[in-house]
Amino acid sequence: MNDYPYPIEWDDDIIFPIFEKIHSEIMQQHERVNSPYYSDNGKGKILLNFIDHYVILAYRLAYALWKNGKTEYAEAVYYSLRVRGSIDLFYTTEIGPYFFPTHALGTVIDSHVKYGQFFKVYDGVHIGPYNIVGIDPKMWIHPQIGDNVTLLNGSKVFGNSIIGNNVIVSCNTVIINEEIPDNCIVSGFSPNLFFKKLKSTTNMLR
Repeated sequence: MNDYPYPIEWDDDIIFPIFEKIHSEIMQQHERVNSPYYSDNGKGKILLNFIDHYVILAYRLAYALWKNGKTEYAEAVYYSLRVRGSIDLFYTTEIGPYFFPTHALGTVIDSHVKYGQFFKVYDGVHIGPYNIVGIDPKMWIHPQIGDNVTLLNGSKVFGNSIIGNNVIVSCNTVIINEEIPDNCIVSGFSPNLFFKKLKSTTNMLR
């Protein structure tokens, strides 16, 4: 975290046990993923020269530090995550197991949304509230994201939108205050959305 510009005293005795636990959890998940990008001969891998891998590790670490009451450290890791990963993913965000940010440069992930497992997000995605001008932030309505959801590059999900399970949101699709059913590919610009049925859930695991 030597790119953090503010004074902070690191305590390795606090950070390393949390880091080791998070690293182990990610490795266990990646070893089950059926992709050479995340595993090699059945062994999970985290390669920090891959920005995607760095984002996964930094986000999980920042979240764990925050959950353990180490908010100052979480802030520092989050800062590094934004600078190096070019993604706005706040440390309080709840994302289920098997998180795959895929070259997610310029992506903004709403921290008030709870994301399901197998969440996959690409570049230029924006998830957040809608029509917020003059409204108390406590009254903002945020989307809901299910399991096995993929947001392809340039897609947007705003407001009171509910994205079901096993959904692919196509490139440059804009969803505003819509309910998207399970098992589909969605494209278009609200309210003119188009749906194609997905026959089955994509299994990424061995």
